[in-house]
Amino acid sequence: MVKDGRKHLTTNAPATLAVHAGEAPDPTTRAHNLPIFQTATFSFETADEKEAAVDAAADFTP
Repeated sequence: MVKDGRKHLTTNAPATLAVHAGEAPDPTTRAHNLPIFQTATFSFETADEKEAAVDAAADFTP
């Protein structure tokens, strides 16, 4: 570790350097991890099938 608490990134692969470029701890929580965004995409055969799925999901959304 260096004085500012960051690891030396010079020995990492270029892809790793690109992913972590500009990364700094969150000023509020001091967390070093990137946030996780849980998302999903879906495909449907027809518009009616999509509408039925949206209606069903709305029934269970708080």
